Amino acid sequence: MNISNEQLSAFLDAELPETEMQAIRERMAQDDELAMRLAELAQVDEWVAEHASQIDQQPVPAAITKLLNVENNVVQLSAWRKVQNQLSQHAALAAGVALCFGLVIGQSSQTESVLPEQQLSASLAEVLNTANSGDAITLTAGVKMTPRLSFVSQNGQYCRQYSVQSQAGQNDSIACHGSTGWQLAASTYSDGLSQSGEYKTASQNVLLDSVIDQLIAGPALNKQQETQAISQAWIVKP
Repeated sequence: MNISNEQLSAFLDAELPETEMQAIRERMAQDDELAMRLAELAQVDEWVAEHASQIDQQPVPAAITKLLNVENNVVQLSAWRKVQNQLSQHAALAAGVALCFGLVIGQSSQTESVLPEQQLSASLAEVLNTANSGDAITLTAGVKMTPRLSFVSQNGQYCRQYSVQSQAGQNDSIACHGSTGWQLAASTYSDGLSQSGEYKTASQNVLLDSVIDQLIAGPALNKQQETQAISQAWIVKP
């Protein structure tokens, strides 16, 4: 049973028939990858809800207001609602995006399964701790992780962008090192490999690029700076 991102989005909104809802719950209890995909889509919804009020409070430019003042009685969408609709469409695509700001996702109360938390697993953290950017590290059979970029964030933490690839799909993520270790800052998921079977660079991922632009302070680390950061356990020295 292949479950699309469209089905998962409908699952989050409880828009599926109960039999299909239950089938997805049972599948999720046994499929960690499916649980991760649902977590990413849920995190998009959480981020949208968190920022909705902030955007609604911003005044709509006069030129746009004039365009919206049509003579009929059609109910007009707010500027935010239009943005939210566009984000929802993106979230339903094969490349789901997750922006994780201190968020831990729980599944339905009807099951005891817990979705992945924001803290990175020991295996992922170990690669970020020790591997240089560009080094492809095998995690398990058919699954490899490659750090891509390292930088210092605006709040003074080291952050790394990395990819995890398998035949099922690819996660491109950003994690930042804090007092409790590596924490996920952002993640995108795409089904399957590119046609060439190669990694898609960050420049091809506009959503992840925008997160890096918001986080980064100054240029990315060069090889020498990255090696030094590894030697000091990714703790920014004053």
